Amino acid sequence: MKVGFFGARAASLGLALWGASLAGGNEARGEPVGPPAPPFAEWTALGSGCRGGAAGPGTVTEEIIPGHDPSVWRVRFHLEDFHLSTDERARDAALTFARECGMRVVIAPPRGMRTAVVASEARVEARKSAGTKLTLRSDLRLGPAPIASRVVTYPADGARSGEEDFTLAPDSASPMPSVACGESKIAALDLTWIVNRDAASQSAHVELVAPGTVEIEVRFERC
Repeated sequence: MKVGFFGARAASLGLALWGASLAGGNEARGEPVGPPAPPFAEWTALGSGCRGGAAGPGTVTEEIIPGHDPSVWRVRFHLEDFHLSTDERARDAALTFARECGMRVVIAPPRGMRTAVVASEARVEARKSAGTKLTLRSDLRLGPAPIASRVVTYPADGARSGEEDFTLAPDSASPMPSVACGESKIAALDLTWIVNRDAASQSAHVELVAPGTVEIEVRFERC
């Protein structure tokens, strides 16, 4: 996510003023001014193509990235090993199969704030032979409420390769779910890749574009 979802200039101006006001209030009360605590609590990643979490090592690791002010944060999941490849299948294995990875992270807003926007980004590189159908899907939710989803299908007719952008964010057709002031919620990002073949000789390969990461971005507002 190289550019914030609200535009870099507007975000940096308004949120910088917010940060300055917060710091000034702390100084006036004689409180120390330091880096804010990350708003992410426990996390987990699980699926046929991944596993990981705060409780122990796995194939997925988490990286927390603070913004330029306390109201913008990102959590980056490293999934370098997450992929789908027919080359790794036995000749007598099922021709139709899938790889999925579901990531969950608890969002705990700072005091006096609520979760205003949750968005995500993933870039996928895929290729397939003629006769193979590929379905690539990404779903973003907050608690049980959907935020956004995207599905890309490569039909079986003809060979194809490409790079697909799965940037998900609330919009007019799928607004942000309502969240109470200070309410903690679980953000969920699911990646699902499905291959359908008619013969074992048909091939497909799907992976995340290097460096093999996906991100969830969270923006908070005063309440």
